[in-house]
Amino acid sequence: MMTQTVSWKFVFERRRFRRERSERAESPSEKHENAPTVATKTNLRNLTNHKQAITQGCRKLENRVGKIKSCARHGLGINQMKIEKILIGTLIMTLFVNIAYAQFRPATFTPVEYKPQTTDYSTLERSFQQQENRSNMAYQKYSELAQLIGEKRSKISNDKETLLWFSRNIDKKLEDVKTSLSVGDYQGAIECATRAMGNIISDIELTRRIQTYEEYKNTVEYIKERTDLSYQQKQEWLDTYVYKFVPIYNSTGDIIGAYDWKEIGGPNNTKVVIP
Repeated sequence: MMTQTVSWKFVFERRRFRRERSERAESPSEKHENAPTVATKTNLRNLTNHKQAITQGCRKLENRVGKIKSCARHGLGINQMKIEKILIGTLIMTLFVNIAYAQFRPATFTPVEYKPQTTDYSTLERSFQQQENRSNMAYQKYSELAQLIGEKRSKISNDKETLLWFSRNIDKKLEDVKTSLSVGDYQGAIECATRAMGNIISDIELTRRIQTYEEYKNTVEYIKERTDLSYQQKQEWLDTYVYKFVPIYNSTGDIIGAYDWKEIGGPNNTKVVIP
């Protein structure tokens, strides 16, 4: 009975397989050989059915083989020939199932042509170029500021009070620009240097210090060139009338100018007497 049952089930599976194969042969995709194979919904559904058939067939085969082994162990009348026939039928069914599964054709693979892309460094190059241009301009402004400060320093008095004032108010501007350059803030250095040069040129106190010292030097030169004065008279005059700067303040305390040196160059800010 078991051999007959197995044979009928095998026949049923084979007939179902043949019917499914004939249905696939009549499909439009099989008639046109030149048409590309595409994984349509029907193909996916057939693949699912094949997978289910394989799973069910494997379970049935496991059950049959398990029963055969059980009969063989307990000597329940199943001889070796019947066992071989069932095993052969199992192998044939497995083969047919695998063939049915192999009929599925996946979608045609269409290769994509790889086109290497050239990296565009133009934006990076422009950024580096702009940075370099700012750096060059910043150092140029620093040089111009240093030159301007050097020119102003050469025109002021070298007395202690004047040099201290110049260091605190004028030289400090150059140090500020130098600090910006040291940290790579080129744009800040450019702005700081430009602003400093404008402030130095329009600085009222610096301008008046230069003017009053120029007056002092011209007067000293005049005294030294006098031939009617002895060396002692000249030296006494130079010791009496020394350079000094006396600023003029407004009501808010801002410097708006300075006194002429001839007006305050004498002792106790008295007027200078020229012999």
